[in-house]
Amino acid sequence: MQKKKAISIPKPLKDNPVAKAKYRELLALKVWQDAVVILGVDHAVDYCLCYARQVNADAMLRAEGEVVTAPSGYQMPSPWLTIRNRAAADMTRLTKLTTSAVTDIGKKAAAAIATEKALTGGRFARHRSPPPKLVHSK
Repeated sequence: MQKKKAISIPKPLKDNPVAKAKYRELLALKVWQDAVVILGVDHAVDYCLCYARQVNADAMLRAEGEVVTAPSGYQMPSPWLTIRNRAAADMTRLTKLTTSAVTDIGKKAAAAIATEKALTGGRFARHRSPPPKLVHSK
């Protein structure tokens, strides 16, 4: 039985339980593991912080409602609505960046494999059979 690796939590997420839980959830996914290798940990941290911001804004919207009354007496959309929408847009942008980066790396790897197959006659260079031994006749 394999031991699970302990996931080290970056400092910006330590005080935010929602972002910390999302970070653990993301790193369980293969796409995000690849993205962390390619784009760095900061990318996943940004996504988790946006997620936590969206969850907080949703809670505030449920508590206060989507329409608030301004001090002047006029009705206006809640500022939490803007915060939630912006967090959702940021999460979408980060997800697109993640998938495109991982896909581009996958395409480049596939192209490299195809080139290697073409150059080696269909076999990988590291899997080539050894050259035949020369037999010297006397």
